[in-house]
Amino acid sequence: MAKEPIFATIGNPTDNIDVRLSYKIVELFSEGLYASPNKAIEELVANSFDAGALCVQVLHSANLHDQNASIVVIGDGEGMGIPDLKQHWLIGISNKRRLSILPRGRQQIGQFGIGKLATYVLAERLTHISKRDGKYYSTSMDYSAIDKRVDKGVEPQIPIKIALRELTEAQTREAVKLWVDAAAFKASGMVLFGKTSPSSWTFAIMSSLKEKVHEIKPGVLEWVLRTALPLRPDFKIWLNGKKLTPSKLNKGMIEKWVLGKDITTLPKPAPKGITATEDKNVPKTSEHRFGLEVPDLGRVTGHTEAYKDLLTGKSDQIGRSHGVFVYILGRLINPDDGHFGISPDELRDGTFGRFRLVINIDSLDKELRSNRESVREGPLLETARDVVRAIFNFVRPHIDKHDDEEAPGAKLARKLAASPGSLARQPIVELARAVIEGKFKSRYLIVPRHKSHEERDAFIASLEQRAGDPTKFVTGLTIDYDNARESGLAQFDTGSGVIRINAWHPFVATFHDEFSNKNSRQPLELLAMAEVLAEAHLHAIGVKQEQISDFLSLRDQLLRNLANESGRQSAFAVAMALQNARNNPDLLEEKLCAAFTSLGFEVTPIGGNGKPDGVATALISGEAEGRPLQYNANMR
Repeated sequence: MAKEPIFATIGNPTDNIDVRLSYKIVELFSEGLYASPNKAIEELVANSFDAGALCVQVLHSANLHDQNASIVVIGDGEGMGIPDLKQHWLIGISNKRRLSILPRGRQQIGQFGIGKLATYVLAERLTHISKRDGKYYSTSMDYSAIDKRVDKGVEPQIPIKIALRELTEAQTREAVKLWVDAAAFKASGMVLFGKTSPSSWTFAIMSSLKEKVHEIKPGVLEWVLRTALPLRPDFKIWLNGKKLTPSKLNKGMIEKWVLGKDITTLPKPAPKGITATEDKNVPKTSEHRFGLEVPDLGRVTGHTEAYKDLLTGKSDQIGRSHGVFVYILGRLINPDDGHFGISPDELRDGTFGRFRLVINIDSLDKELRSNRESVREGPLLETARDVVRAIFNFVRPHIDKHDDEEAPGAKLARKLAASPGSLARQPIVELARAVIEGKFKSRYLIVPRHKSHEERDAFIASLEQRAGDPTKFVTGLTIDYDNARESGLAQFDTGSGVIRINAWHPFVATFHDEFSNKNSRQPLELLAMAEVLAEAHLHAIGVKQEQISDFLSLRDQLLRNLANESGRQSAFAVAMALQNARNNPDLLEEKLCAAFTSLGFEVTPIGGNGKPDGVATALISGEAEGRPLQYNANMR
């Protein structure tokens, strides 16, 4: 039997916890619901968020193949004492949603009491070491103790007993020394012992790692955690000594304004008499140095930001990133109400989802209700809301101005930059490499020719370097009028990074107005890039050239048929149809009638020698003797 690790056995056992857990339960919930190794780590991070952590550290051994390798999640939220650890190991039962006081006012993520079982996917042992009320406690669950012989029953026959230990500070220091002494841990500045340490914290240690752990790829794990991280000032994640920025920052901040410094006056409906102030007793690096003095409301501080894209997504399950964040004496009082009680009708949704305001209004403290999470209605609250409305009205024109000036394809480039490289960039690099080496003939990639092996190798190295910086891989988008009708929907120029959409493809011609309209083109831009990536993905999974070619031809024919059967006629499509029919008199008559129909005329085809192609009739508003007015035009 393997020797138990010191961090799992150190300390004085004071009690036992009966864990009623069968192998079938573990198998159903962990390997069924949490098949991804990254999900197990994300679940522990979510637990730290629920506990009110300001900072969470994820540390894993450099070599996960090592016998003593481990994965650790450390959070400085509310720790677990004896009752909490017993509650924690009640499988399928969680009291998070019934808490009368939520840690830091955060809406709880966990509700079923099964998230901990996600760790079974990665480890044979899960150990918790926690500080609570100045004392230290630990439990260690050995999953290998589950009786696998009884694999059919869900209800466990005999509970597993795990020791509940109380540790001295010296014992706790010894238990966590391996991780606390690491440079990666120290990088965050987190302190667990001494006068400046937080009043509570929790270590979750996964050890005796399983084969599944080898599926963890550092880049993918970082992306998963960044995607799950909301934009909020009171929650940070560090991964192996690197502070992670929320993926929403890739959506691109247009500008940030500090109240009282960058914003000194506010538009309506702000109260009159607002003045900008500077408190020179506050450090220059703090945004609280500047503020706005609002009549009756007092001093407010904070900042507001505008973004290029919506700040919504996966991380919303942890906490929203957009809207208004109101702090009173350092506490967020509206975690779920991003509108701060203002009717959504007053705040335009498309713009509001790209707006973020962090504002400190300490004078509202006297208006807080007993639950400390809502403010009494009254003149003071309405004044605060008017300030919020005014700040939104200040930011909105800047978002509109950015949209008017943004280059084609910029939003698509950001969407792709926020996607994992393994999905959006690396397959294109590998396909380009195959094209250069003469192993593949691509329909959707434009790859420059090179005279020498040195030039070829330099180009591939440059493309790989661009793939490593997602913001530089796709540089723009253009509608290509120099292509041919029989060519595909789009091509990606690997040299310039520009996506070239084929204007003459029937699908593009039919929806040309949408492709040309910056407010409606994004879905079609995504479709164009998906066509390019489809070829690259098929190559990446080993499909043969002939099969890829057949698939792409069938798909392209489908898009052409869908466009032709849609019944839509953009102005560009009409012009293209007339041009294609110019040498065929009968077809030209047909397309001319269709052209007038697309303009709203009622068309009667005539044709024949010496006769017009048809009569186009327009019904005009207004009446003559009770009949609609008409305008007829002979189409000669």
